[in-house]
Amino acid sequence: MFLLIIEAEIRGPPRGRVRNPSGRPRAPAPVPNESERIAKEERRPTRIKGYWNQLCAVVEVWRESDGYDLVRWQRVSFLDAAAEAAYQRPVAEAGLRKAE
Repeated sequence: MFLLIIEAEIRGPPRGRVRNPSGRPRAPAPVPNESERIAKEERRPTRIKGYWNQLCAVVEVWRESDGYDLVRWQRVSFLDAAAEAAYQRPVAEAGLRKAE
């Protein structure tokens, strides 16, 4: 299920015709304004990160099993390398953790 959610987040909203098995006309969805659309797009990477981390937590029960891929199933702390570097700089400057 998490894979479907993650895939839907990555691909974005469905395009084209969507099946309507009830046959009733659909109520029109409210059209977001530009600022709402931009805000939603900015939150998307955070949602994907959260879903990925939940998926990693689910598969962690198989951590000691043969074939479990330790490299693949790593939880994500930062959205990108720039965010991680921005976090690591003050940590290293304060001497809280050894800089790499």
